[in-house]
Formats: sequence, C-alpha cells, structure tokens
Amino acid sequence: MIDELPLPGGPGTPIPISGGEVHLWFASLGEDRTSRIDACWAVLSPDEEKRAHAFRFEVHRRRFVLARGSLRFLLAHYTDVPPGELRIEVDRFGKPALGERTDRSVHFNLAHSGDRALYGISFDSVLGVDFEEIAREQSLPEFAKGFSTPEELLRVEDLPLARKTRALLRLWTAKEAFLKAVGTGLQISPKRIGVPASVMDGETPPVSLTWTDTPEISEPYVVYPLPACEESQGGSAALALPRGAQAPKILWKDRLVG
Repeated sequence: MIDELPLPGGPGTPIPISGGEVHLWFASLGEDRTSRIDACWAVLSPDEEKRAHAFRFEVHRRRFVLARGSLRFLLAHYTDVPPGELRIEVDRFGKPALGERTDRSVHFNLAHSGDRALYGISFDSVLGVDFEEIAREQSLPEFAKGFSTPEELLRVEDLPLARKTRALLRLWTAKEAFLKAVGTGLQISPKRIGVPASVMDGETPPVSLTWTDTPEISEPYVVYPLPACEESQGGSAALALPRGAQAPKILWKDRLVG
C-alpha cells in the first residue's frame, strides 16, 4: 500500500524490477491529510489539474488527485524522472502511457474504485488492470445484460442468490482488465468477450478470454484473476497480460524496496 507520498528516497532511488516481473501496488484514496493532497496537486500536469477542477464534488476531486499524484510518484521511482516532469499521454481509447522514452522504459496501467487505486507496472509488456469495490456489486444485476454473453447470463441465473452479485463483479473486472490490455477499453462492448466459469467461481488460475466474433484478437492475452483482493482490499481485481513463453512473476508491493 502506498500510504506515504512522496515515496521515501526521492525519484533517484529506483525500485528494482526484473524481466518477467509485474509489480502491483494499492494506494488509498480516502486520505484527507493536507500534506499528502498538496504533494499530489503539486506534481499534476495542467491537463490533470483541469480534469480535477471539473469534478463537482470534493470527494471525487480528492480521489482523482490522489490517484494521479500517487501514480506520478510511483513512476518516478521506476523511471528516475521527477514526478512533475513525467509526460503521461492518453490515446484515443483513453489508455495512459509515458510520452517520452527514459533510461528505464515502463509499461503501466491503473484502476480506481471508491477509496482504492490499483497500479500495475512492467518493463516487459503492455498490461491491463481493473479493480471494482465490493460495494458496487449490488448494482450489477441491473446492468448484467449490457456486459455479459448469453452463456454467462445463464450461468449466473443458475447460481444461488448469495453468489450472483460476486460472480458478476469478477466477470466485469476480468473483462475490463482484458480490454485495457488490448488497448480498446470500453470502446468495445464487454458482452462480446466470453469469460470462463472458473473466474466467476473465484478460482485463481490464469485464463484465456474469447472475443466471440474475432477470437484471433483475444488469443494472445491471458487474464489473471485476483480474488484475494476481495478480502484484503474490499474489491474484485484482475490483471491481463500478453501471452508469453513463461508465466510472469506477479509481485504485490507493500512499500518501497531499496
């Protein structure tokens, strides 16, 4: 958990990461300490400041500032570039990426829901992460037809009532992590993506998702369900990566190393 910003050591203290590793970090967005919020405001880009000011409610503005500021402080330790000098660009599908090459090339993705943000970092490949707080799951049955395949809807209907909402939450996070890794985000309807039943059941082995009408697009990717986050962080999470020759080493990072 990133609970102190700026991270100790300054941007000149790199976080060690080896080839084949994916680092996952959580940050709290419920922080109300003026010093931390001010530190995050100070490193935002003009565009990020504009987006922050556009929020109507202070709680949403604070969460955005902490999420983006935390990302910048974190990336500073991986790139050796000061957080306020990082150029983060967003493509036409809304996926962020570093806009300049550094001595340490970094791929990253982020998701935030409620008072938590999840960050994924890799030196090897693009990736997608998603996190959705458990409080959201009660609203999912109302929207299930909009993001589920007919087969998935049948599976959900066969589940006991107490398991339906959690299954839908796991289904949603797997699909969104996958679409973020592919790079389209929700520009592609999630109902075109099929998820194995094991994900809905809370199992952890990595799975292949199926783009129902264009399977060759989904075949190169693997989704790693992270159901342990439901208890530890209060939400469902998933990681998606390109399919490699060997399984990646996924590391949860609780504090700055080194």
